[in-house]
Amino acid sequence: MFGQEILSLVIWVPIVAGIAVLATGSDRNAPLARMLALLGALLGFIVAIPLATGFDTATAAMQFVEKKSWIPAFNVHYHLGVDGISMPQKPSSIPRDLKGYPSTY
Repeated sequence: MFGQEILSLVIWVPIVAGIAVLATGSDRNAPLARMLALLGALLGFIVAIPLATGFDTATAAMQFVEKKSWIPAFNVHYHLGVDGISMPQKPSSIPRDLKGYPSTY
């Protein structure tokens, strides 16, 4: 669905949505900020679904691995992966986050 960049999307979609909410400015734009926050949370949830559905519990190997050269001159790499302990943490926190949004309207 998202290719090899799924973990980057799970990390960066909420960050970009948060920056968009901050960019709305003062309280005059509160409805817009709420809408952007809700859309960011929903998009973050949608992006995280393949982590839960595509995770293979039968293996102890790292899954959804991303490794890219970041700063080649210093041999620095951008390297992400999911193991069996950290996988349940992200998708399970999203429904808890979504419950609070309707109460802000």
